[in-house]
Amino acid sequence: MKTIFNVPQKSEEWYKLREKYPFTASHAQAIGNQGKGLETLVTEILAKKYSIQDIEKRYTNEDLERGIELEPLARSIYELRTEQKVEEIGFVIDEEIPKVGGASPDGVIGDFEGLVEIKSFNNEKHFELICQYKETGKFEVESKYQWQMQQQMLITGSPWCDYVVFNPNYKESILIQRIERDEEKIEKLKQGLKLAEELLNKKEQIYAIK
Repeated sequence: MKTIFNVPQKSEEWYKLREKYPFTASHAQAIGNQGKGLETLVTEILAKKYSIQDIEKRYTNEDLERGIELEPLARSIYELRTEQKVEEIGFVIDEEIPKVGGASPDGVIGDFEGLVEIKSFNNEKHFELICQYKETGKFEVESKYQWQMQQQMLITGSPWCDYVVFNPNYKESILIQRIERDEEKIEKLKQGLKLAEELLNKKEQIYAIK
């Protein structure tokens, strides 16, 4: 059963939810691969949790800042282009999935009939994606974003997610590619979240030893 937290993304409440459910869709590639990357992620999460000093948790970079600024415009253009209403939500968990996991889609269509994930890349990358689309009818979706959308679909139960690439500096400002639910990846994510919970509990027990 889904639980939806209607808090603004990037708000204090949203960051607290991400601390409570730390294995979010942004870490989905490490979760799905269930390897050293997941072990490293567990260590990073607990190192921040148990530090006696206030460790900065809110990583940002130029691409993220650009995305935050352009996301509302991209969402509006997507609605016009597809004639679909996009609802914004804060954070979602599924009670039937290990409670360490969660997701924050950029948009929801209907009653989770579909999702929207928006990226705003620099000029060079957007131009290259335009060329790919014009040549082949599709464009590259990086593995980490494929995994991210699959975890969003796992948590929300949605059958697809529209991957939206937006850069207002071009006539072809918006590119849309539908990513369907991949049950093989979904199963790997379920296993990865279960393993993440086990690793988290084990390391916390070790840390608690007197």
